[in-house]
Amino acid sequence: MQKPSVERISTEDIQLLHPVLFGSAKRKLEKRRDLILEALREGKIGDVVSREMINDLLPSDEEVQVAKTSHGRYISLQGVGRINAVKQAAETEGRQLSIEAKCFDLSAMPFVASQLRAIAASYESDESALSRGIGTLVTSAAVVGVSLLARKITGAL
Repeated sequence: MQKPSVERISTEDIQLLHPVLFGSAKRKLEKRRDLILEALREGKIGDVVSREMINDLLPSDEEVQVAKTSHGRYISLQGVGRINAVKQAAETEGRQLSIEAKCFDLSAMPFVASQLRAIAASYESDESALSRGIGTLVTSAAVVGVSLLARKITGAL
């Protein structure tokens, strides 16, 4: 696989690999969104949230990583909560923001790209069931599987 590139990607073009719906993860997302909103309102962030800025505001062990699945379409691999926080802040402010992320081009690997899209789509269709807590065990197993796939793609495994 080719080496990843660093790209500036509109948050509107990034599909989240999985939702952030429960407990402490949801509270962490809300805090992160609020930090991004504060930085936007103070003028610390322009139209692009750089890798340095996201790491300063929302530190994590893993950097933000996405997979390019087709022309102009991306799926989050690592940093789903941080990407989601930037997306939510952009929506709240009625702004269009881009984020700098390490990008793995999977557009030449249609099977892998389609599997990632199918996984992400399954979460979208089941979000109401997930938010009610149905299938939590299955969801946890799927998140672990997706995380392992993402780590394999990014070379972290």
